[in-house]
Amino acid sequence: MPLLFRKMRHDSVGVGHVREYLWYAVGEIVLIFVGITLALAFGDMQDQRRLRVEEISTLNDLARNLLANVQIIENNISIDEAYLQQCEHAIALVEAKSPWKPEYGTFFEGCRWWTSPYLGSAAYDSLKAKGTDLISDPELGSTIVGLYDEGYSRSVGDMDREQWDFQSTVVLPLWNRFFRTVQDRRVEPSDYDLLLDSSEFLNMLYNRSDLLGRSIDSQKQTLVRTKDSLAAIEAELLLLSSA
Repeated sequence: MPLLFRKMRHDSVGVGHVREYLWYAVGEIVLIFVGITLALAFGDMQDQRRLRVEEISTLNDLARNLLANVQIIENNISIDEAYLQQCEHAIALVEAKSPWKPEYGTFFEGCRWWTSPYLGSAAYDSLKAKGTDLISDPELGSTIVGLYDEGYSRSVGDMDREQWDFQSTVVLPLWNRFFRTVQDRRVEPSDYDLLLDSSEFLNMLYNRSDLLGRSIDSQKQTLVRTKDSLAAIEAELLLLSSA
């Protein structure tokens, strides 16, 4: 096509048709402009396609990550609820001043512990490195950021840190005062009568129970947010795959 314009331009100039030559020159400019525009548009389409493929891959990674986290949180809640039940049994024994039996050691030992929520975040870390604006739906992007930076931060950070602080400053000193580990890793009181008369030990059990209960409630809220985020991601994946 450019060769045709050049031949017509040469013929026009040769016969002195300046006005017609100008039209041909304009035609050449328009042709070049259209070619550049089409090339840019094609390049933009390729970039958009690449971004969508990357977004779908990232959302799939996030979905797998959140599904694993759902299973972790559900398992932790189940374990912590068992610990809480053991703690409540221990409180009842102390309040009733029940005579010591070897099987009671399980209740007191269980009341010491909780689960630390080690939740996966590799997919989210990868998303942050790429830029969260990779997620084309702003509302979904905000949901994902809020879950990891706020929801998981509270479960993994604040609640777990509070558990550790209480364990080290309150539980362990009282535990070492009133209990010892014997054969087969069983625990028994060093002075059970003194333990039963200790309001400090009973207060520890109550506070331990309260902390476990609040941790369970926090995990249940995080579980709901995780499931909601997972459902939103799965819906977005269906939408992108059908586009």
